[in-house]
Amino acid sequence: MNPELNPQDAELAKLLERSAQAIQPSSAFVAELEDKLNNSHQPQRGGSSAWKNIFPTLGWAVSLAVLALGLNWTIKTFVPLATPQPASGAIPTEALPQGIPYDFNGTPLYLNAPLPAAQADMPIYSIRAEQLATEESVRALTAQFHMQGQLYKTPGFTQDDFLLVDGNRRLQVRSDQYFTYYPDYPRWQKPLTFVESKAPDAEAQIAAFFSENGFNFPYSVEYSEAFGSYFANALNPDSAIIVNESIPSYGARFHFDELGIVAVEFSLLSFESVGTYGILSAEQALQIALSASSQRMQMSSTSVSIAPQVWHREYPFDEAITYWGYVTSLPSAEGAEQLVTIDGYTATGNISDVPANTQFVFVQVTGQFHTENGVRTFAVDSWSVYDGYDDSLGGRIELTAAGPQISTEDRGDIPLAPLPTGFPIPMENAYITGVNVDGIFEWKTIQDFGGKFGFGGGGGSGGSPFFLVNLSGTPVALPTPQIFPTPIPLDQMPTGQIFEDVSGTLSVNIRFSEDGTERTEYVFILDSNLGDISYVALEGAGLEELLAQHNRPLKVWGTVTHYDQYGNAVLLVERYEVPYPNLQAQILHGKITAAEGDGEVVQLFITNDGITYAMLGSTGVAGEGGVKGDGSAEMQVEVLIIPGETYAGYPAIRVFVSALAFDGQGNPFEMGMSSSEPNVFPEIPAAPENFYYVIEKVELVYYIADQRYISADAEGLQPYIQPVWRFTGHTSDGSVFIILVQALQENFLQPDPAFYIQPG
Repeated sequence: MNPELNPQDAELAKLLERSAQAIQPSSAFVAELEDKLNNSHQPQRGGSSAWKNIFPTLGWAVSLAVLALGLNWTIKTFVPLATPQPASGAIPTEALPQGIPYDFNGTPLYLNAPLPAAQADMPIYSIRAEQLATEESVRALTAQFHMQGQLYKTPGFTQDDFLLVDGNRRLQVRSDQYFTYYPDYPRWQKPLTFVESKAPDAEAQIAAFFSENGFNFPYSVEYSEAFGSYFANALNPDSAIIVNESIPSYGARFHFDELGIVAVEFSLLSFESVGTYGILSAEQALQIALSASSQRMQMSSTSVSIAPQVWHREYPFDEAITYWGYVTSLPSAEGAEQLVTIDGYTATGNISDVPANTQFVFVQVTGQFHTENGVRTFAVDSWSVYDGYDDSLGGRIELTAAGPQISTEDRGDIPLAPLPTGFPIPMENAYITGVNVDGIFEWKTIQDFGGKFGFGGGGGSGGSPFFLVNLSGTPVALPTPQIFPTPIPLDQMPTGQIFEDVSGTLSVNIRFSEDGTERTEYVFILDSNLGDISYVALEGAGLEELLAQHNRPLKVWGTVTHYDQYGNAVLLVERYEVPYPNLQAQILHGKITAAEGDGEVVQLFITNDGITYAMLGSTGVAGEGGVKGDGSAEMQVEVLIIPGETYAGYPAIRVFVSALAFDGQGNPFEMGMSSSEPNVFPEIPAAPENFYYVIEKVELVYYIADQRYISADAEGLQPYIQPVWRFTGHTSDGSVFIILVQALQENFLQPDPAFYIQPG
């Protein structure tokens, strides 16, 4: 997570926030379904069908908005399938990793690192609140970077940040503690496909950078596999690094490309000691981690993926061209002209009619790229909002007699603009962005996924907020740690549950494999749990007739016969009934507001025809994955209206997707419908055999939650930088995991949870 968004990202984030109207799934809902969908939702079907339902029909900015809605609403309510469970059984002796073996909630864990000794008492530090930036403080900081230039305002986390532009260089400043420097901003702004590089002389470049710009805080350099970048870890007086839930350390995060440093994100805390207090030993912390208790422990894991090779289209200088990109405008902080950029390049020329505060609008421009003293700009002759969209395709790039083309699964063969010299053809699994103009795809970026189409990464997290620090001198009893039961082997799970006229919602998933084979799975999500069962996979004759009933109500009769390898209960269907065979989704236009109903706040959708509906999730549950609104924005929603379904005294609608009715320029946005189309997912990976964890490093570090995200109910609580034991390592499938254990002894803690951000 970047400490500060760059200007274009911030503008996009602001647009997404407006479009999504503060989508807020409940934390319990998100946690449960993220766990169940982990490793299940990935880009789809090899070629371009991975994107066919979104990108070909929408502009990129709107596509991202729909993706945000889809991932936080639709996908998470489609199918809660469990992740593969580690295979049981002993690990073959020849495959045993090195280290001392332990049991980690039923999974082998190996300690392959020494448990370091630490002093019995360690300092705790109080943090000084950040000082938000002013024009004067920003000018002082820019002088440290030897920068001059114009000062602008740009969207930040909680308020506008300052942005200093000096040629290609930029400095975005939130406060004295958080700021980001870009030595060559256009390099950072390579559209959508910036790929980091690992620099063999990274430490030397980092040392030179600090020396040149007057930074002399003590630090250590560490490369993060999970983040793909280098961290100059700021050290506290005890020579320990300081971490939070989301980043390996505070200090400075260095991003490299093939040319060197391309961005530096600073997070420099200011603090003072409040005394020394007793801590646990590393052995005691390890036992807490192994106890399967969520108390005092946080865990996160991230799969490490290999970045694709990327080609960016190069454009000639001082030559008239037509270009398609995103225009933004930022107001001056000093009363000067606004800053206008196109894909991160400063725009000059005919730009006086670009509206103020333009946010990431896709345009067609004519003009010339120009460079002077190394500063790259785009001189605009004319511009207009593009009557089309930023497109993307996936498929096979090949060379024909007529020139290069991309062969896609669902859109056929599309000719490409000329490729660079030496471009490797054929390319089996390419992902390209650009614009389709008169039948020619004017590509801007090409990514080669090396035989496998998909974006790697992902992971999970666990644990709970740490306890609040208690420095009152009066010990307070902590709750008894929660002990989780040992998982029951799948072949011992209870079966035989009878389903008799049980109502729920059907989800249809098409699973594809790399060899081209497919299978269809039918998942039934119960309206009300049957014991511990909230959903089942369906098996039986005649289920193919249900393909058209995706996301529709269903009634089933049958018996739970077994659990599949992913931990899902399997229902052998004796018969089923479709209550509303002709039920169709529809799009409603109106506004979202809220009202009191049956003692709770109900989200309402008031159509342009004056009809008021209570908004439910896609499976008919109130408050799950729902959007919120204040009645000001014109919205459109894709919904099902179940005959007779009501909630809190209102007729109800089941909502799948919500979006603004108009784009940023006031043009109507017609949203397509997708709720009737089955989900398309890659095949669930086979359960890893002999899965295990290996701890490779144990160290005492310091911890404080990221204060920029502090919630209103946590304000006023004194934040402390406190010692934690950090265990890091790899799993047998190559993922990186981190376990943090609160190191303070119990008499220096109190049972209330501290402010906390879910890792990941």
